[in-house]
Amino acid sequence: MKRPRFVNPYGSEAELCEEFAAAARGRGWEVYPEVHGDLFLVAGPSCTTRIRGGLVPEGAQVVVEAKMACSIGLLRQLADHTHEDCKHRPAAVLGLVPHINPDFQRLALRLGASVTGATSLQWDDDCNTRRWVRRASLEFVRLDAHRLGDMPVPAVRVDGPAGVPSPSGWTEWKESAVRLCLDFEGKTLTSADFKQRGVSITLWRKKRWIVEVGKDGRRLVYRLTDAADRPDRANPEIARLLKAAEVSS
Repeated sequence: MKRPRFVNPYGSEAELCEEFAAAARGRGWEVYPEVHGDLFLVAGPSCTTRIRGGLVPEGAQVVVEAKMACSIGLLRQLADHTHEDCKHRPAAVLGLVPHINPDFQRLALRLGASVTGATSLQWDDDCNTRRWVRRASLEFVRLDAHRLGDMPVPAVRVDGPAGVPSPSGWTEWKESAVRLCLDFEGKTLTSADFKQRGVSITLWRKKRWIVEVGKDGRRLVYRLTDAADRPDRANPEIARLLKAAEVSS
């Protein structure tokens, strides 16, 4: 029987990501949209995804980059996470496309990544033929069972659609900057406080988010200003979630 021509059942990259994210949550993964890549997965204690030798270990990290077709752009994004010069690396990197190309898949493997297709051919009894159907599967990945990954994991989850870059989404810098604002509201701070949180004081001076109010020995002392674009005010959802996390703890 002749193989049917591929017809993409997904209307957008966001739709592809959302279905895959739902499947991941159902298998015990924590899912963070638009954190590292389109989706960032962290295996929870009840994760049921299997790899060679057993279940995926708790805490294992997978970065997912999604595209509507196999492309050079996708390969570049995968390589960005697998390159030996990367500061942080997950346990696995996965390319997600509606339809897999075997040659593309082999090339991705050479880069240290996996690629999976989100559709498969299945028999349709009603039409008495094979057709392409959605198949969001997590049995996908070349995952090193001895490596969990060391990507920064968000302290809070900012809800939003996967596959749609959002200016209000989480980044490591935003979390550190917002936390600094919350910790020092109404208090003084010095360059040591910025250094401790891995945040450069230079931008804060330039943006006038802080103002000099004195000295502590040789160090300048600052206070936060009321700037409308201060990190905690520019990212109210992250600020709200961090405050809620402090109260619950």
